[in-house]
Amino acid sequence: MKPPKATKLPSGQWYCRVRVDGQDVSITRSTEKEAIAEAMAIKAGIKKENKVENITLRKAIDRYIDDRSSILSPATKRGYRTLQANRLQSIMDMPIVKISTRAIQQAVNADAKEVGAKTIKNALGLLSGIFGVYGIELGKLTLPEQQKVEKQIYTKDELRILLDSVRGTEVEIPVLLAAWLGLRRSEILGLRWSSIDYEKECVDISEAMVPDENNKYVVKGTKTAASKRVVSCPRYILDVFRRTQRIGERVVTVHPETMRRRMQAVCEDAGIPYIGLHALRHQNASTMLLLNIPDKYVMERNGWAQKDTMVYRYEHTYSEEK
Repeated sequence: MKPPKATKLPSGQWYCRVRVDGQDVSITRSTEKEAIAEAMAIKAGIKKENKVENITLRKAIDRYIDDRSSILSPATKRGYRTLQANRLQSIMDMPIVKISTRAIQQAVNADAKEVGAKTIKNALGLLSGIFGVYGIELGKLTLPEQQKVEKQIYTKDELRILLDSVRGTEVEIPVLLAAWLGLRRSEILGLRWSSIDYEKECVDISEAMVPDENNKYVVKGTKTAASKRVVSCPRYILDVFRRTQRIGERVVTVHPETMRRRMQAVCEDAGIPYIGLHALRHQNASTMLLLNIPDKYVMERNGWAQKDTMVYRYEHTYSEEK
């Protein structure tokens, strides 16, 4: 049997095509020798055709998610679906074996006009994972520079105004949990009344609620192992818990979108900027930095496994102190 000819693809992979039972079968491997050997084995009937290599990137993402459905978090699945629907659209319906480095670069260039470097990096991370499954090498790409954006936090006076303004409202507890306990929004939504220990004056953080790929909020574990923690809780926040009417097993029952609108309205009425609930987690870390709390305590309290995440993303300096 005459060996088939292998062609080197722009991605660096080697491509062969053989005809079996009247149909063309495509094979892609890392080296010319491997591609030819695989093609000959399929032609001789020693190996069966692996048709997954001919699927489009969009379909490959579907399979990638389905194959890992039991281990991917709902938030990760939702993130992958968002990337699938919005990023790298010029190559999304191309067969993965025919996606060249040049085509990927053009897709990156198009996305760079609409989104930041972090979003593009996430999209390429997913693409790299899928290429790895099928033995395709992701070529060298030029990515947009990461722009450092300083997260806005409140001045001490603005924070006092916010805390006064939310008192007695349905967003008081979410604001207190984010600003003084450093909880993520998902942890705030997942907090149960049974997680509050009034005698020991602490809160057990062990669950979170996140939107899945259908935008339905579901219960999951904490973001990382370090995120599962017990944090001390000021008495005046415990008093707020005691005064709050219980509706079900969750402390916070208001929908996140309603929470955002209510908080935005409170800020507007109070004459202070609206910076969002998650920014108060930044505020919490920045306050502990101002108070010279050792890094290890800050990391344990807010549930960070990596110091760099805390230092470079969450800790900011107060303009008054500067």
